[in-house]
Amino acid sequence: MLLELSLNQGSVLLRQAVKPFTQMGFDWGEIYAAPDEVILTPFDPTSLIPTFTLALWMKSSMFETCINHQNVWLAFDVHSLYHNNLCQVRDDDDFVGLYVDDENDNFGGFELSNYRTRRFIEGEIPLISVHLRDLAVPTPQFQHEYHVIVGIRSNEFRRLITYLGHFGVLVAARVTDTKVKFSVGDVEVVYSKELRQCIIGGDVGEEDPVFLLFNLEHARAIETAAELSQMVWLLGQSNGLYVVLLCPVTQLVNLMFCFGPPQA
Repeated sequence: MLLELSLNQGSVLLRQAVKPFTQMGFDWGEIYAAPDEVILTPFDPTSLIPTFTLALWMKSSMFETCINHQNVWLAFDVHSLYHNNLCQVRDDDDFVGLYVDDENDNFGGFELSNYRTRRFIEGEIPLISVHLRDLAVPTPQFQHEYHVIVGIRSNEFRRLITYLGHFGVLVAARVTDTKVKFSVGDVEVVYSKELRQCIIGGDVGEEDPVFLLFNLEHARAIETAAELSQMVWLLGQSNGLYVVLLCPVTQLVNLMFCFGPPQA
């Protein structure tokens, strides 16, 4: 067995955490499975350039079973995983399992069981490719040093992006040590650290603000991820080149949206 992941609890949470991938229109995903972590990112089989706009990071300890004798990379049909398999998961199910057999690199397996209702489901997940290899952190954005962090309550952040989304998709955030101002065009919304409307940390001041840029092109996916979190965090660099929107689902699970430099 190349890879086996199983959950006795938290399977509904896994379904909810994978949903943003389908809301962003991704048909394929890739899984990096290392001994201490499992990372799911989008995958474009027609491009040699990695797609790192969204990542689901999970500690291996969240799984009841995580068998991974070697570092495994696999590309799979994320649409099938979610719609054909995870969407069948219910709150009272006892077991959900995902596995990849070393004798079949065309399909991965899915199992679901509920002992009380005697419901048992088996499914397949189409695979593009499976490799064993040494793994680096798959998302270059996460390797950057971030100089500022802004935290906002999830329900407030969802109201914010819903409101700003009426005026455009490109959001600019001006961050100082006391407040953060979000703007789309001429429309502005200000959150104050002193009024406890937000949390601000890092190397930033009134005379040396940091500007963060992110977009709401996939606002539905962002809202879905934010619903799973109590706080939403924006991490940025002083030069504004890279911004990460971090939605902590649990202590063992994070959803991360990555925004890079504007494309020319």
